Amino acid sequence: MFLMGMEQLATIADQLMVNGMSATTPVAVIQWATHWKQRSVSADLATIVDVVTAAKIGAPALIVVGGVVKLMPELQPQLALQGLHLLIPFKAESKLFAALQDEGASVNYFDRRKKQPRAVALPDMAAGGTLVITDFAAFHYFQQQLLTLGVDGRSLNHWQLVAMNQVVANRLQETGLLADALYDEQQLDLTQPWFTLVNRPRWLS
Repeated sequence: MFLMGMEQLATIADQLMVNGMSATTPVAVIQWATHWKQRSVSADLATIVDVVTAAKIGAPALIVVGGVVKLMPELQPQLALQGLHLLIPFKAESKLFAALQDEGASVNYFDRRKKQPRAVALPDMAAGGTLVITDFAAFHYFQQQLLTLGVDGRSLNHWQLVAMNQVVANRLQETGLLADALYDEQQLDLTQPWFTLVNRPRWLS
């Protein structure tokens, strides 16, 4: 095995053959070994440089020489999610994490508790309509934006407040607002203006 030898791959192959190794000796080159974006090719000593060039395999990579290369199919099974790098919400005990890894994916967590406000174009509050609230943090940011414009909660008088779930409805109630309904796609009246507050937050229409 050769580490960090990609710049000298041609020299390594030539010198191995000059020193008695058969030109048909199998060689494998594994780029980003053990990483989610791992790629590999195999050939013999006589053609490995051409195969690597055609596949655009570069450093960092391992160069493996010898009969063990023939075991690549068994040692490197092709799984359904192999080559994918996925981010999932953090959870102390996550069955999803293990299930995705078992299917070959590389999985990392992100902390969904961290919110990053984004500037949005507010709707015409006087027009009224339906406001779908999927996340309380987004609604809090929405309220802050209204206040910077000199508008307070009374502007919601013409709006139907739809909470995405009971948790959001409970948080709204804690601030003195009662949700008119829980989200139901079948019953949502799309003939009226409607906006969705999501947890980035941003607007969807």
